Amino acid sequence: MKKLITELIKQVPFNHETLNHFLNQYQTSQEQLNQDLSDYDLSLEAIGDVFDLTPKFIPWSEARLASLFTNIQCQVWPETTSVLDTIKEAPSDGVKLHVAEFQSCGQGTKNRSWQSGYGQGINFAWQFHVNATMQQMMGLSQFSILMLHQLFNDCAVKPQLKWPNDLYYQGKKLAGVLINVDDVGHGHVKVTIGIGMNVHPPTKQIEAIGLSSFITGPIDRHEWLVNYIEIFNKNLPLFLSHQLSPWLSQWQNHDMLYSKMCEIQDQNTVLLKKVMGINAQGLICLEDTAGEMKTSFTAQIQNVLEER
Repeated sequence: MKKLITELIKQVPFNHETLNHFLNQYQTSQEQLNQDLSDYDLSLEAIGDVFDLTPKFIPWSEARLASLFTNIQCQVWPETTSVLDTIKEAPSDGVKLHVAEFQSCGQGTKNRSWQSGYGQGINFAWQFHVNATMQQMMGLSQFSILMLHQLFNDCAVKPQLKWPNDLYYQGKKLAGVLINVDDVGHGHVKVTIGIGMNVHPPTKQIEAIGLSSFITGPIDRHEWLVNYIEIFNKNLPLFLSHQLSPWLSQWQNHDMLYSKMCEIQDQNTVLLKKVMGINAQGLICLEDTAGEMKTSFTAQIQNVLEER
């Protein structure tokens, strides 16, 4: 089926003539095709919107990625369980980058799943080594989402940050980060960063949103990926020496929870706290009703009770 979808998305412009040609070529019906597409959170109507005359979708190209990242081993997966799984199973210890058109079991924070339709998101895992200690890596998750947020500096509208590692726009989730850091000894760590960002909003998730909701024109996922890795690498030395201190004001200015009263679950206890940003180590800062400030690494936001 994934091969069929790959061929289908090449039909540009997408119209009744090209659809009928496709159905005859692959000896399938429109009803069966729609049923198969639904397993990938797609529909013929959605594809028609994407591929109408000015296509917004450019398929991942392994050759193009290899030319853009000459020192990185790149691999494109039309379909996989999770790029975080494939990159961990890859044999080489060099710098690796895996992207996928579709993940059947994309990984999110706290064992949640990350879902997006076939070809509808920027889903990648990036693995590399750093000369650093585990202590220096505190706040890496927040740094990673802050660097993604900086890609919107030139946009008229900007997403909001949500602790611990998400981007939201108009109250809907746009992107998320998942980090894994392994201490390999001798002052070295192995970092694996998994990022999922919606280009087009998943049709089955009303609480999600995509770049196409507020960015007009074609969206080249290769360019977004290049820009992200460039800005990450440019700022990584500053993060290693100062952790999150240089970006605390950026977080506070775009924190969707800042100065809001929330129900916070921490260590099996639900408490009423006001969110007051993060500290340089990426811990959330919480103020109780008596004005006492504490930080937490394990807190979970349950409900927002008060607007700022």
